[in-house]
Amino acid sequence: MEEEHESDVDLDSATTAWSDLLRLLGRPQGKYTPTIEAARQASTSRHPNKNALFYTSDYRDERRKAMRRKYFMYLFLAGCLLLVTFRANAQEVVHALCGTVRSVDSTSKTITVVTDGGAPMLFKESTKPEVRLDFDKNIRTDVIPADAFTKNDARVIVYYFGSGDVQTAVAFQDLGTGLFEDTSGTVVKFNRHERVLTLRKTSGAEGSFQLEPKTVAETPYGAIEGLKLDAKDGDHLQVTASSIDGNETALFIRTM
Repeated sequence: MEEEHESDVDLDSATTAWSDLLRLLGRPQGKYTPTIEAARQASTSRHPNKNALFYTSDYRDERRKAMRRKYFMYLFLAGCLLLVTFRANAQEVVHALCGTVRSVDSTSKTITVVTDGGAPMLFKESTKPEVRLDFDKNIRTDVIPADAFTKNDARVIVYYFGSGDVQTAVAFQDLGTGLFEDTSGTVVKFNRHERVLTLRKTSGAEGSFQLEPKTVAETPYGAIEGLKLDAKDGDHLQVTASSIDGNETALFIRTM
């Protein structure tokens, strides 16, 4: 008698779960009433019929399928949550290049810069202050915001992010007037303590450049302070330099 009582309790619980499952799946409960009744008969009979076993097996299969669907739904929601969190925390990496400003269009909010390689590039001004930037904090203290820059024919370092035909300019650094020299070569020695970078030029001659706290370096990982550059012997670099106090001083370094 005690076993029968426990069986009735389990069956009632199963019946309730079955009804909840049907509601979850949006299926009519009347259609599956024979399943419940057959299971009840199987629990009270010493010789349950084959149909009862069949219905009970169907119930278990349906329940497994429902649990499986619920599991995959949870995985999907968790993936969406991770994607939203990632995008919220994502930062735009700020890169740099050196060139000369050819035009500033206040109407279209674009600026055209001719790079040291001779190619013109079009930049749109950054108009989204909420964009998170991976921008060296020491560099950004000495720049002019893109929407405030209006000087044509200035030799500048452009700080930007994005790719494609039109990048987004974040800021400009005016390099001032004077004679600028562009030099390409391979690293012979980088004395970080003395702040001296020595290159072997394509002609075979060597040239040394003094690095200052304001020297900027462009790397595949973004713009950094020149003194933080991890330059090894044999690395190919391009240096934009100017004579300051009689020393050839590197203003901008680009890894190649």
